[in-house]
Amino acid sequence: ADSAAKDYAGILHTQDSTEEAIAFIKRYLTQVPARKQDSFRRMLEYLEKQLLDRPEEFPRRLLVSSTAGEELRESEVRQIFGKRALKLVSVEPLEESFLVTFQSFSA
Repeated sequence: ADSAAKDYAGILHTQDSTEEAIAFIKRYLTQVPARKQDSFRRMLEYLEKQLLDRPEEFPRRLLVSSTAGEELRESEVRQIFGKRALKLVSVEPLEESFLVTFQSFSA
């Protein structure tokens, strides 16, 4: 159960829900025996530090271009990101590349 709780908090963090992950760990910590709390406290410290160290707006954009000099299509750009393509806000064509914008910096 402890491992699953840490995994859940980690998933929340990767989905840009760090505040929710912190709240979850704090709630869960009250149910953990004192001898097992160290790893949860370390995770809590890590998450809180991540939240404080985060600039107001992390880069959420990526410039994608072909290295072979061939023309790149939007469908190919979306295909590059696989499942993460669902987290794309936009794929804007530029002269010889695409500007890709994600929902969050952790996408």
